[in-house]
Amino acid sequence: MVNTHGQLYTMEGIAAGVVMILTAYMVLGSTSVYTPGDTHITDMQLEQVGADVLKIMDAPTNFNATENATATSELETFVYNNQGPQFLERFWRDFLMTGNIAAQQTTGEGSSILASATVYYYDRSEGQVKSYRFADPLIPYPGGQPGVTVTRFVKVPGIGSMPINPDPEDTGPRIVLLEVFIWKA
Repeated sequence: MVNTHGQLYTMEGIAAGVVMILTAYMVLGSTSVYTPGDTHITDMQLEQVGADVLKIMDAPTNFNATENATATSELETFVYNNQGPQFLERFWRDFLMTGNIAAQQTTGEGSSILASATVYYYDRSEGQVKSYRFADPLIPYPGGQPGVTVTRFVKVPGIGSMPINPDPEDTGPRIVLLEVFIWKA
């Protein structure tokens, strides 16, 4: 005797197969959507590039194995001589926006990256941490775009031209924290 139940199972299987193939086609054929939750990826890239730039600028420029105690870095020189605008120009132009840098690629040609810098130091006479603005950007931070902060401890030979109240007993080297705030304009 011939039964129709077998035909229904076959038709159900074919319909299910067609639905699965169409679903797979639609999923694989759809485009990726860039959501606001994914923007942290470019911020992480910008933060990594900024940290790398500070690390490069803190490498001694005239390193010699026999004279490594006197070798100074470009970053130390900028902080010691209080040359904030020159630091920001070198940080931005010669490192962030040069060549095949990730910071330039993540923002595109039409936009730019801006930065400001602050120096934090410990005031021994008052026993507290103080700060001063090291470098101001060309355009103030508008607050709309998220920014990233990169920091680096910098050893300077003394106070130099830094706007710090000198303690008469404080003539030796000093460690300060340089904080650079970077954002996309």
